[in-house]
Amino acid sequence: MINTTLATASFRIDALQRGNAALTLREQTLQQQVATEESPSWLERRALKLGMRTQPLLNVLNLRTGRVYRQPASMPGIPNVPGYAP
Repeated sequence: MINTTLATASFRIDALQRGNAALTLREQTLQQQVATEESPSWLERRALKLGMRTQPLLNVLNLRTGRVYRQPASMPGIPNVPGYAP
């Protein structure tokens, strides 16, 4: 009777360990997929596929006046930033 119980428990442990290994592999696969899809190059390709395009000029809207500025450095109160070339 004890041997049968131990053998049954052993089979159950083995099945759980195999299931755990499969779930660990699935988790690693999903983590790799998330890391790939977070990369800038993948996001760019996906955006282009969806029809999104890079804005050539940065538009800034002054909410107080309603005026649209093409270059933020030309706005009053915005200092020139070294190395920034729109």
